[in-house]
Amino acid sequence: MAPQTKQESPLYPVKEILSLHSSHPFLCTNCYTNLLELSESPECILSQSQSKKRQRSNSPDTDCRKKTRLSPPLRSDSEAQKGHKETQPISTLPFIRSPTVEEFKFRYFRENPKIAAWLGIDDPDLPEMAGSYRTTKTVDSIPIILSTTASSMTKKVPAYLIDANFRSAVLRDNKIEFLDLDPHATLPDWVQTHINEVNSVEGDDIPIDICNIHADYVGTAMRAVYESEILHSLITALGLGRRVWFDDSPLLKYHSQQVFQYALLPPEVGTSTLHNPRPDILFGYNNEYIPALRAYDIGYKAFRSAIGDTVCLPYLIMESQGHLGHILVAENQSFISGRISLDMTWPILGDQDIVFVVGTMPYLAHLYVMWRDVVENHGPRYYIKLISVFSLIDLEQFKRFRTAIFHIQYWAKNNRLKRVLTGLEAWRAAGCPRHKYQPSRRSPMQEE
Repeated sequence: MAPQTKQESPLYPVKEILSLHSSHPFLCTNCYTNLLELSESPECILSQSQSKKRQRSNSPDTDCRKKTRLSPPLRSDSEAQKGHKETQPISTLPFIRSPTVEEFKFRYFRENPKIAAWLGIDDPDLPEMAGSYRTTKTVDSIPIILSTTASSMTKKVPAYLIDANFRSAVLRDNKIEFLDLDPHATLPDWVQTHINEVNSVEGDDIPIDICNIHADYVGTAMRAVYESEILHSLITALGLGRRVWFDDSPLLKYHSQQVFQYALLPPEVGTSTLHNPRPDILFGYNNEYIPALRAYDIGYKAFRSAIGDTVCLPYLIMESQGHLGHILVAENQSFISGRISLDMTWPILGDQDIVFVVGTMPYLAHLYVMWRDVVENHGPRYYIKLISVFSLIDLEQFKRFRTAIFHIQYWAKNNRLKRVLTGLEAWRAAGCPRHKYQPSRRSPMQEE
């Protein structure tokens, strides 16, 4: 007679499960109580025949899961050499529930210190979740959204910048037409002439170590989260901080995060009134090195973008957003700055002028041309047209973007500045009159 074997309970390994309770924090208390009662009942012991059937069904030769098991995606060779640990039979999996927030905080962040350090967490408390909420506060009577982040930073973003109707309604109410909404729209000949001149500039702006410069930027763009660090890296990568661009005179200059003068803002248009933006990059002419712009007559103040600043008559606006932002916010805000910049040249450039605006995300840059004209019986109109798109993580396209900025700078110095100086001379000879389309001063109480 064959010796009798000890009976087991393979279908309900109650004792094994109970032993996990002390070490497994996610075992439900109710399940534990039920299993404790089950372990004391005679029904928990199964027949030997059932045990053998269970053992045969779980044997490696008959396990159907082994035949259909797939390799995990992106599995490294070292992991493949170590082999794949056999999946635990379903009969021995404990009854579990979803972990509570406190349990998740304790186990996940304590067991993953690198993630906690990356998030700037010194204790197992969860970071404040990113979110947004509406508020009754306004900027220029415009509802705003306060976006909160894990770093406890709060940035005011006018709600209409991310509204679906901003380009079709808000811009239209401010006499700005977004021509990309019309697939048949074309550039006027005089605007195309300026574009052709920018494109015809010889030379580029590619230093010998462009590969290292680009690699540094891409590394920051992939690692950093917030706009400020990525923007600083982009300014460095594009060489925008240089004091001199083409000769010994620093005629071209930019400032950052400064609001425009109140006197330069467009007229109020009810709920579509444009707010006073703070451009990330605003390139213009340095009046410290241009005597014609350095006069202290009251009329000359309208040529300075900000009070007490030396940047005059902007021609290039750049707005940037980080990974938590949106390209539409960057573009729409740059359009507002473009409209304000175009209004500054009415007295000296007449009915026609153009500027360039750029909206960027860490991996992307959109280059637009923006111009104004006077439509008979309708007054001034402003237009926007997309002309180029660049992928900033691609080396060749990054070089094209850097060269495009360089060519715009060359055009600003050798084309637009000459027209500005000619217009200033004629305007001064006429007694510095105010142009009828120059914006009227808003009340400072309504500004940001």
